[in-house]
Amino acid sequence: MFDRLKINFLKKWWLSIDSTLFLLVFLIIALGNIFTAVASPVVANRIGATSDIFIIKNIIFSLVGAIIIITLSLLNKDQIKVVSIVGINLLLILMVLVLIFGSTNKGAKRWIYIGGFSLQPSEIIKPFFIVTVSYILTRFKKEENFNIIVASFVYIVLAILLIMQPDIGMLILMSSVFFSQLFLIGIDYKYFIAVGSIIVVSAVLLYFSFPHFHNRINVFMSSTFFGGEKSYQVEKSLLAFKNGGLLGKGPLEGSIKNYIPDAHTDFIFSVVGEEFGSIVCAIIIFIYFYIAFRIILEVMDNKDNFLFISACSLTIQFLLQTVINIGVTLSLLPTKGMTLPLISYGGSSMIGTSITIGFLLVLTKRSYGNLLSRTDELVVFKPDAKNEE
Repeated sequence: MFDRLKINFLKKWWLSIDSTLFLLVFLIIALGNIFTAVASPVVANRIGATSDIFIIKNIIFSLVGAIIIITLSLLNKDQIKVVSIVGINLLLILMVLVLIFGSTNKGAKRWIYIGGFSLQPSEIIKPFFIVTVSYILTRFKKEENFNIIVASFVYIVLAILLIMQPDIGMLILMSSVFFSQLFLIGIDYKYFIAVGSIIVVSAVLLYFSFPHFHNRINVFMSSTFFGGEKSYQVEKSLLAFKNGGLLGKGPLEGSIKNYIPDAHTDFIFSVVGEEFGSIVCAIIIFIYFYIAFRIILEVMDNKDNFLFISACSLTIQFLLQTVINIGVTLSLLPTKGMTLPLISYGGSSMIGTSITIGFLLVLTKRSYGNLLSRTDELVVFKPDAKNEE
């Protein structure tokens, strides 16, 4: 005797998500582990640690990231709203605690030690902030401007905490995302210009207030427009791409990682360029952009404003961070300590990006779930009671 077609839980989940997005993300994570294995031993030896310490940790981070991605992808749109609101409140508290109890590194206080592990809350808060602000902007009526006021308040709180660390690069990234959210929601152009003007004025004030930020901008401008010397790391990064050519020198054959302090984190793309070549670099860039455009095309015609704004904003943050990291290594942007999503070594970065991917898998579920709905409605022939007898 047959009943309705039964689909096991795993198959239901697989049919409900964008499996192509899922596989591409895990491809990048796998490549990240390979590149970390190539770039990190020299860095580990330099600080007196065992050569495989970063490799082992990065594999653990990747497993944690995989669990986060899969777990979040099991949720629905309403559930990630709740997760984001809870998450942003917890992480804002952690960011305050960082200022009190956090450790200082290179003049910035961004990390806090919990259970023997260092955590950077500002890396993890990004997807929670984006989804929460998207919910606020679409929850309240635009005519009352209450949505803009509340969303701006959340942004200002985050901005103040980032300035106090300070983390100006992260502030610029999140300000750009917030500005794009206001644009996507379609606020009155007067408010849009006002917010944009405030952000520009704030950037000018930050330029004169933080010497480290001031110097990086000056070095970049001088080297780009006036023929001045480039920063040490950028100069070595460009040399790495030149040495690698199209096909690269081969894994573990590069030398630039011996000179760049952040070869396994912020400048890992340079190591890839030298040892694997420009063709591999181009393929990686293509994958990042393909993921971004795939998501945007998927939600472009969706009538759910929250879904549309959340998905687009998360994608903008993901792609913008990628562009900033690669742009710095190619001397197209001022130096900024920002990781390459899913590839650079770092636990907080992996957790934050994994949350972003998990949310995106939820937000792109709708059309992919149609197949599941149709499958559930299939009925296999079931004999009636008389025939059974």
